[in-house]
Order: sequence, then structure tokens, then C-alpha cells
Amino acid sequence: MSDDLNLSPVELSEFISEIYQAAMTSNWGHVLNQLIDITQSNKAFFFLQKLDVEHPLIMEIKCNFEYPPNTLLEYQSRPFDDPLYQGMRWGIEGDPYNLNQLIDIESHIGSDFYDNIYLPMKTHYSLAGVLCRDEKYESVFAVN
Repeated sequence: MSDDLNLSPVELSEFISEIYQAAMTSNWGHVLNQLIDITQSNKAFFFLQKLDVEHPLIMEIKCNFEYPPNTLLEYQSRPFDDPLYQGMRWGIEGDPYNLNQLIDIESHIGSDFYDNIYLPMKTHYSLAGVLCRDEKYESVFAVN
């Protein structure tokens, strides 16, 4: 894994430690920026949801491009309607997902979600994973 990410074992261990630190402090900005750099993605995303609450407890996103602020507000109002989220909704904790193998994004062209969120957020390819999933909480990350 560290070879695929072009990280030494020490760098990978340090990054994992920073993820744990972010979880303890709820300060995800640095970790998400590092994830963008490591994966050479255009954005990284993390959320934590309490299952009996409609909106995420924590939602963090970092991008290396500008986007209209209302786009993020619209996404925050309905993250669980995201077709890519629906593709991994029942995924197993700890498993990574190439969501483009589960969901054909092109089939959503012209939809409200595609036009108002995917296009301005430059969402075309997505890798994601379930960090935790139990009877009370769910936490997911994604890079695009």
C-alpha cells in the first residue's frame, strides 16, 4: 500500500497517526490536504454521522479549486442523496471502494444532483472508504 501511495513506511505511519489525531481534535483540514497531495486528487472529503440524526455531525471537505459556496451548502443539505454515497451505503467498515465501478456517474447527467453538485464540484471519479460503521455511527472518506 505504501508503494502505491509513494510513501515510505515511516511516512505512512505518521499519516495514520495524523488521522487519529484529527479524529481526536476534529481538526481534519491538514489531513485532508495531505490526502489530496498523496493521492493527487482534486478534493478530499470526510464525514461522521450519527445514524439517528438526518445531518452529519462532522462534514469536512478540502478542494484545490474554487467552487460556488452555495454548492457546498446544497450538498450539506442532502449528502445522503448523493448517488456515489448510495453506492457504498451498505459497504463494510475498512473496505475501500472505487465508486465508479459501482455507480455510472454519466447516467446521472442532467439530474439535479449532477448539475448542481457534481459539475461545480468537479466530481467524475471517486475512491472512498468506510472508516467506521456500527449501530450508532458511520464515518466515510472520499477522494476525487
